[in-house]
Formats: sequence, C-alpha cells, structure tokens
Amino acid sequence: MTPLLVWLLALAPAAPHAESVTPAPSSPLAARPDWNLSLVVATQASYVPTPFEYTYVDVLYQSIDRDGGLPKQDGLGVRGSFDVTDNIRLLASFGKSRANTPAGKDELREYSLGFGMHGSYNEWLDVIGNFEWVRREFRGISQGRHKGWLAGVGVRMLPAPKLEIDVLALFLNSVEDDAGAQLGAVWNFTPYVGARVAGTVLGDETRYQGGLRFSL
Repeated sequence: MTPLLVWLLALAPAAPHAESVTPAPSSPLAARPDWNLSLVVATQASYVPTPFEYTYVDVLYQSIDRDGGLPKQDGLGVRGSFDVTDNIRLLASFGKSRANTPAGKDELREYSLGFGMHGSYNEWLDVIGNFEWVRREFRGISQGRHKGWLAGVGVRMLPAPKLEIDVLALFLNSVEDDAGAQLGAVWNFTPYVGARVAGTVLGDETRYQGGLRFSL
C-alpha cells in the first residue's frame, strides 16, 4: 500500500456506530397491571351503598298534646320524601288535627317544604340532615299563623333486616326558638309497605304518630 493511500485512509471518517437507545421508563401503573386492578377495587370499596329507601310517602294518624291547658288534638298527616340525587332529597308534608271542646273547635293545619341530605357511614347506618320551611295555622280557640324554619340532624339505623330506627335532634326558628328531638321506627312488611311510628318533643308540644310508609 502506498504512503498516499495510507494517509487517505487515516483521514477518512470512521463508520458511525449504532447508538443504543434506552427505552423511556414506562408508567408504574402500565408496568404493573395488578396495580390498576387494586386501584379499581379500592375505589369501589370506598363507596358504601345505602341500605335505605329515600323515596317514600308516610300516611299517619297523629295525636298532639300542647302545654298551657290547650286541648289534645287528633288528626292525620302526610309526609313525602323524594330522592333527586344519590345524597339529596326533597321533603314535603301536610297535616291537619283538631279537638272539639265546650268552647268550640280547636284546629291546627301544618305545611312544610324543604330538602334533606344523607350519607352512608356503613352498611347499616346513614347520617341524615333536613332543612324545611314550615307554616302553622291555628284556628278556633287558638288563633294565629306562624312561619319559620325547622332543621334536624341525626342518624337512620338498620339493626335488623326489616327494622329501621331514626333519631333526630330538632331546632325550630319561628315565633320562639325551640329545640327538641324525634325518635321513630319502621317495620317493613315488604320492600314497598311498612308500619311507621314516631314520637316528637319540640318546645311545649309532644306528638305521637303511627301509620303506614309506602316506598316508591
């Protein structure tokens, strides 16, 4: 080989070498499909479905006893709860009770409209809250119209498959600020019909109710 050829070969650029390409690290979730499954299971486990029905209508006999020497009244009441989302429901009620006395009749009419919220704590306990506008009309011996707001917060429990118990702390802002409580229960004969009883103490009034609940 001549010196000129050796010199030209020395100046020629070396052939390029193939560069090793290191693949970009993939997402840990993509590398571990079992992680994706675990996340799905954890997400589903964090949601506790409520065991209670929140769309129903109560048709109740009621007895109302008020302090101050006023006569005890008896009558009927209807209360409806209508689920609009997973945790919010509309509330409405109407009641009429009366008493006949030597001085004449004594009548009370009640209306309410509002909303309620609920959330499941576990498979047998829900936390509930209600907020309602209320109107009460007294006719007869007692005269007057009262308007205000009624708030309640408490729990709804399922101690047995067919037995429900609810406990509420109540606060009424009307002519006077009154506090009280309600204790109620439902025995479900079928998924659609049950027996409802409740006792309420609010201010100077004690109320007992009993009747049927129709779940829709």
